[in-house]
Amino acid sequence: GWEYCRPVVVVDGTFLKSAYREIMITASTMDAAGTILPLAYAVVDLENDASWKWFVEQFKHTYGERPNIVKSLNVVTKYARELPIVELLEYMRTLLERWTKEKLLKAKGTFTYLWFKFNKELDDNRTLSHKLRVRASTDYIHTILDGVRRYIVCLENKRCSCGQFQLDELPIPHALTALRCRDESFEQYYCPYYTRENLFHTYEIPVNPLPDESKWNVPQYISEEVVNPPT
Repeated sequence: GWEYCRPVVVVDGTFLKSAYREIMITASTMDAAGTILPLAYAVVDLENDASWKWFVEQFKHTYGERPNIVKSLNVVTKYARELPIVELLEYMRTLLERWTKEKLLKAKGTFTYLWFKFNKELDDNRTLSHKLRVRASTDYIHTILDGVRRYIVCLENKRCSCGQFQLDELPIPHALTALRCRDESFEQYYCPYYTRENLFHTYEIPVNPLPDESKWNVPQYISEEVVNPPT
């Protein structure tokens, strides 16, 4: 579901508390609901350039080139960091399985075009926009007067001189004031990454249950590999 999220990734390394003190590296983004979507994780011996290079290369091979995520994900995995590696990996898998199911149900139960968090933000912006004055310069360029301050909105380029319109990609009060002057709806002026449709597509592919170990199809080159105990 990565292609349905904003192309911003946060990476982090966190110390594990099991016997051998490995490092868990994670990469996460935010979905259309503004919640965490873990994209990749790995356990490495050391947090060094070689480990990060390997992780980033694997991430790029899998996904291609494309708010406080790190802290939130660390809270979720706080107690799991004390688990042995195999149990930690199973914890992460079941966590993703549960999150995918829960968020898909939320997407199916949402009937507004935007996810409720951003729908509320849009409503708040609309309320604030009624306190502003507007002066049209052209069909798409408007001067917005907010007390003694003035801002220039270009609807054609989806930009405002305050910088927030192009940063958030969601109509801010200045933009909504200009749209009201044009008697135009806001639908084409927000980013699709905030929509219910994108949230649904992010989680439409499930994380399938893991069968019993006796049913695993392990490649021969892995089953025959000898792993020596750590020194």
